[in-house]
Amino acid sequence: MATLFPSESAIAPLKIPNVCYHDISLNGSSYERMLLKRLSKLIALLAVGRRTEAIAILGREVIQPRGLVGQATDVIDSSAAELKQIFQVLADAQYPIFFHC
Repeated sequence: MATLFPSESAIAPLKIPNVCYHDISLNGSSYERMLLKRLSKLIALLAVGRRTEAIAILGREVIQPRGLVGQATDVIDSSAAELKQIFQVLADAQYPIFFHC
């Protein structure tokens, strides 16, 4: 029987053998915490399992009013640890390097 929610291993990205991967997310937990502080009702929605509704509110009431420039500024302000990781990888890397979103 098919499941609506496949296991993480079933949806894991394919990886090329002998290639070094660094999974660093600028929109990771630090950024998410910063956004959640702006709307406390999101925490309640997430707590009761209404994630889709919470994400819609987040987009409409937090991200959209800030615009792309404001959102980029928020990412930089809240993701210092992730940015440090990226620059450490760049400093120690063997080139070429491939980035994707």
